Amino acid sequence: ARMRRLDQLARQVAETGDTELVRGEPEGSFATGRGAVAALHVRGRLLGTLTLRLPESSDLAMTAAFADEVASRLSHSLDNALRYERERDVSHALQAGLLGAAPVEVEGVEIATVYRPGSETLEVGGDWYDVFRLGDTTLALVVGDVVGHGLDAAVAMGQLRGAVRALAPTGSPSHVLDALDLFVEQVPEGAMATLAYAELDLENGLLTYACAGHPPPLLLGSDGGRLLWEGRSLPLGASFEGHERMQATDRLAAG
Repeated sequence: ARMRRLDQLARQVAETGDTELVRGEPEGSFATGRGAVAALHVRGRLLGTLTLRLPESSDLAMTAAFADEVASRLSHSLDNALRYERERDVSHALQAGLLGAAPVEVEGVEIATVYRPGSETLEVGGDWYDVFRLGDTTLALVVGDVVGHGLDAAVAMGQLRGAVRALAPTGSPSHVLDALDLFVEQVPEGAMATLAYAELDLENGLLTYACAGHPPPLLLGSDGGRLLWEGRSLPLGASFEGHERMQATDRLAAG
């Protein structure tokens, strides 16, 4: 009988949106106390109902006001959590779509990619990598990171990724970074992004690279590894008059 009464009240509250009081009659849902059933709704959408049980000495008028206040706060908290989850799912799908494609196949070059977030909560963000051909003899390599996490960062990452591909044929790595400075003026979410961009000559192994605030590339060889510390400049959008985008060269040995 108690469960039927509670279910009926919950359905009634869900339909009307009005808080219903439980007075604690022996045949009621709260046989030993008083309480209320309130609707959880926000922005015109019903999220569920909230049932509160309070001591027999509780004032019913205060119980109704208390139930409404708790329901209001809980509704907004649940709505924020649900919106965050939806945004996170969209961001993850966008990032996975941009990073999930198999790398380009290039004769004589083995390409492998991996993305590992610092933690599960940071899985969705503005990190990206890319590898693509520039003509017949050059391979472009990109690793970048947009400031922030979530949908805005993922969208900005997608825009920057496309901009790098569009600008890459227009000049050297340092020239590409100069052009990206102008690009992020139109896409503020991309400001302060970091980027390592390199072009590999497939015929002689010459690597020309430029880093805009990004950690230095690591070059591994048979004799160990070393960081490429040259060709460095400020993050995208952080340059100023007189600041020069730098680039440097190195050489990749076969094997």
